[in-house]
Amino acid sequence: MTVFREIQLLKILKHKNVIGLVDVLCNEEKQKMYMVLEYCVGGLQDMLESTPKKKFPLWQAHGYVYCIMSAV
Repeated sequence: MTVFREIQLLKILKHKNVIGLVDVLCNEEKQKMYMVLEYCVGGLQDMLESTPKKKFPLWQAHGYVYCIMSAV
């Protein structure tokens, strides 16, 4: 039951820092559920790996954490 509650929350959640849930497809025969999400170019991991020391400066890390926490 928890999965369905999470899906309902994702469907109504609209925030600029959260990838949106577009649709959910269920295959009863295979007992599988597929979630269709908005497309997101890149990601935090890609950005981190592109830094010289694989580490963000404190000011930049603070900005990312602030964005993540504002979505919660």
